[in-house]
Amino acid sequence: MKKNIKLLAKQIYEDNIEESIIETQGEVIDNNDKLELKFVEEIENQKIEYDIIVKKEKVIYRRADTILLLEKNVKTKSKYKTPYGNMDLSLFLKDLTIIQNENLVNIKLKYDIEFENMNKYESIIELVIR
Repeated sequence: MKKNIKLLAKQIYEDNIEESIIETQGEVIDNNDKLELKFVEEIENQKIEYDIIVKKEKVIYRRADTILLLEKNVKTKSKYKTPYGNMDLSLFLKDLTIIQNENLVNIKLKYDIEFENMNKYESIIELVIR
């Protein structure tokens, strides 16, 4: 079913905060134990596909060719694909909140992300679906 999707992302590194917002329409599939969102972000004539699967304690977040597996209170590993090669990531999902009613779904993820055992960021993603 087509729905309005708003993705608010915030990355925090030391005292620096970077924020972005995506507002689009996309497919939302609700299968009781999981919620799947599929949408496309358009940036400068480029289309970036997203596929996000949310379960009670786990999130699979695909953006283009990069897939992040986030599991609550579990450190996971992933690869971040760039035009210059892959970077190893460590991820730790600290909080996953899902609020859902007939007209609105609000999903909030708070996780740490560490690039190749060097820089560590806190990331916050909020998805609002209407």
